[in-house]
Amino acid sequence: FSSGHLRGTLAKIGVMKKRKGSARAAGEEDWNDADNAHCNGAGSSSRPFFFLKVLGVLQAALLIVFAFIAMKSRTSVDAVDAAVRILDDESLPSFIAGLPNGTLLNFHSPECPHCKALEPEFEAAARELQNSGGAPLAAVNVAVAPKAAERYKVTRYPTLLWFRFGEPVLELPYNVRQSTKIVEYVEWAVQPAVVTFENRAEFDEAIPQLRAVLHENAPPLIAGFAIDGAVYPALEMAAERSRGKTVFLFTGTTREGDPALRAIFRNESSDHDFRDTVSKSAVRSWVAGLLQKRKLAPLTATKS
Repeated sequence: FSSGHLRGTLAKIGVMKKRKGSARAAGEEDWNDADNAHCNGAGSSSRPFFFLKVLGVLQAALLIVFAFIAMKSRTSVDAVDAAVRILDDESLPSFIAGLPNGTLLNFHSPECPHCKALEPEFEAAARELQNSGGAPLAAVNVAVAPKAAERYKVTRYPTLLWFRFGEPVLELPYNVRQSTKIVEYVEWAVQPAVVTFENRAEFDEAIPQLRAVLHENAPPLIAGFAIDGAVYPALEMAAERSRGKTVFLFTGTTREGDPALRAIFRNESSDHDFRDTVSKSAVRSWVAGLLQKRKLAPLTATKS
């Protein structure tokens, strides 16, 4: 407002000293009338003052709205920009279910100094994988997600679990804590766990060569035969849980007498067939039992 406009407005609502000083009684009457008009919301003399108050309220409200919008926008940007997804008991199940090809979860505790040391490395690894289109990474604070820690039997922190097909299949070793090693591990874990042969001739040709690279105490190769549709999913899940411990093979061409699965040792006479009802739990237990009986050694085999 200009100074003239302001004086005119103040004069109209009866607060100019000039008008108040003209007569004591009249001034008191004017003040009382003005107060009554304002409280009742009537009278032409109160309108400018009323409009000023309304304008002030509207300005304050608009500032609050703009501040809220800015805060929400900043929060949304931070959520989008964050390379590590933050999960709790409510969001974790759907997150895992939506990533059957794999995701790495960092279970951490706010009181753990090792967790705090891992945080920037985990964030850097997540950022690199995000930029290259790799598997997503997420963090679970057990203080706000106690059910998740209980469900997956996490009792020490930090614990890094690799999930595949909605299940925890691997726990990263203690020496995998630098961002470069985390990225390498994830890129290794997303590779196919089973070597698949397009035809039986290739499979039969490869088996003698694979036997030759096994030493006497090596764990057996695990081969699956497509006698029914349940074999491959069960074999694949067992392979995911036993990465780096042996080689898993699969052939889609079967012959009469083929078992569902076969453990292949260096000496053919030691081979062992699985002929029970195929299920993920049964195959997993069978494979685990075979591997525990042998000294585990890292193996590398390629399809010839």
